[in-house]
Amino acid sequence: MKLGIAALGAIVVIWIIKAGTGGNGVATLAGGTNVPVTVSATADPAAATPPATTPDPLLSLDTNDVTQMVNLGTSLLAEGRLEEAVMAYDRAKVLKPDDEEIYFNLAVTLTRQGKIDEAMNNYGEALRLLPDYPEAHINLGNLLVKLKRAKEAEPHFTEAIKINPDNSASYNNLGRCLVELGRMPAAVTNFIEAVRLNPDFLEARHNLANALLSTGRTQEGMTNLTEIVRRNPDFVEGRYSLGLARLQAGQVDESIREFEEALRRKPGFQPAQLGLERAKARKAASGK
Repeated sequence: MKLGIAALGAIVVIWIIKAGTGGNGVATLAGGTNVPVTVSATADPAAATPPATTPDPLLSLDTNDVTQMVNLGTSLLAEGRLEEAVMAYDRAKVLKPDDEEIYFNLAVTLTRQGKIDEAMNNYGEALRLLPDYPEAHINLGNLLVKLKRAKEAEPHFTEAIKINPDNSASYNNLGRCLVELGRMPAAVTNFIEAVRLNPDFLEARHNLANALLSTGRTQEGMTNLTEIVRRNPDFVEGRYSLGLARLQAGQVDESIREFEEALRRKPGFQPAQLGLERAKARKAASGK
């Protein structure tokens, strides 16, 4: 999930959900099979019999079949039925307690429920079973950063990079972690690597631009922000950041244009509205 950016300097988090998609669009775990869900025929409105209903999948499946429980949990997670997904994954854990994928997907579900401690415990169990599990390292690291425990998060991101050095998300998240630790030059280095691996990774480029601006490398930061809006003109958060950077650089008229364009593309976007008011106030104060 990509979280929105509210202001210059904000950092985007990349969450990874370890699930594939079956041919019929039902999410499945690696190696799993899709679980068919049967739907009753619609009842005749004129008939005296009660209307037909869709049977509860939990009642129609073999709860002693780990594959069915895993795939049911993944399908329920995709539908947002979190409590039921937890039930399915918990049952799968009982049936196959040495499967790291089950713990991983359960952790994702618990995170969505806001049960962070339980989620972290399950990521930890997944890593105990499979230490070279980059997605688990990344997600556990993200939770630790969210809890202001960036120092503990850093080794997870570095380990994810060691396991898979071509994953741009790992560098982006390590960069974010280093920002929290106040190690801005090292953060810049990791954001640069994320963008090198994936030039279309707009969030990483946005993070890079914000980090450059915060270290006084204004022109480089604005160059990256300009590239962001060139690649994706509707990315109003990037356009807002560019407007703010231009305002800080004394380019008042240019900043007004960026804020106005952000509002044209997303009416009511409050950060751009506030930026525009600041820019116009500065222009009025200058008498130009």
